[in-house]
Amino acid sequence: MGNENVFVGLPDECVAHVISFTTPADACRLTAVCKTLNSIADSDAVWDRFLPSDHLSILSTSPTSIPSSPSKKALYMALSHRPIIIDHGRKSFQLERMSGKKCYMLSARDLTIIWGPNPEYWEWKNLPDSRFEEVAELLAVCWLEIHGMIESHKLSSNTEYGAYLVFKMREGNQSGFSVRGLVVKNAEERRDGWLEIEMGRLFVSAHQLQQLHMTLKEVERLHWKRGLIVQGIELRPSNITI
Repeated sequence: MGNENVFVGLPDECVAHVISFTTPADACRLTAVCKTLNSIADSDAVWDRFLPSDHLSILSTSPTSIPSSPSKKALYMALSHRPIIIDHGRKSFQLERMSGKKCYMLSARDLTIIWGPNPEYWEWKNLPDSRFEEVAELLAVCWLEIHGMIESHKLSSNTEYGAYLVFKMREGNQSGFSVRGLVVKNAEERRDGWLEIEMGRLFVSAHQLQQLHMTLKEVERLHWKRGLIVQGIELRPSNITI
């Protein structure tokens, strides 16, 4: 009763404005505090603030139509439940559910892979457990070099991001990745069954406008490598595990 009395006499718009300065997780908790807060904490006025300001622009680049949501909260939950494909199939986008921070994965097709267009060295193929239509499988190279780039304004500001190579190894047909320092060392298994390894971290400050570059390179030990299957590079807040 005491919690409810705090808001007695305040306009709903004022209460919604206050709640919008919390987090999505806090807003969900507030719905259980009292009846007064339940409808306000679930309102579009609150959840519109939790959605990225450019979410309509992001969704407009998806090759598949996004089902219409009955509320801003429902849209938020849909975007945080699973990644959606955007940028005409070249990237995926998702919201981190507890904070609303943006998460992206750059597909293999969105990366610059040295020798990637040459079918003697890399094969582009479809795998049913990939979120993208194509992945890149390494057939044989001695010079391994992969680059990714994203503009900083696409990410959430005032956030430390980690960049993660998302990959798997071809069973029974891999070599050149057992040497210390190469990509397989310290790889962790993800919930989706793929492997990932952290490439590095970066802090995105407010009003930062620049291109952010990520590079995976093994060009010192020029022995032949094969069997690496690249799905993409994921960028997500560094304190979040997948």
